Amino acid sequence: MVSTAALAGTAAAIGDPARANMLAALMDGRALTATELARIAGVAPQTASGHLARL
Repeated sequence: MVSTAALAGTAAAIGDPARANMLAALMDGRALTATELARIAGVAPQTASGHLARL
């Protein structure tokens, strides 16, 4: 069983719209670069790197 804390941590990680957009883009199975994910999420590449580190 998943703990409440683990579930909350996962929800917080994907709760940001930019991170959710990145994850949704990756769900089709294609490999995307950080720059491509940044473009999809509508953020700067440096910001995307921070989001990817959080994920």
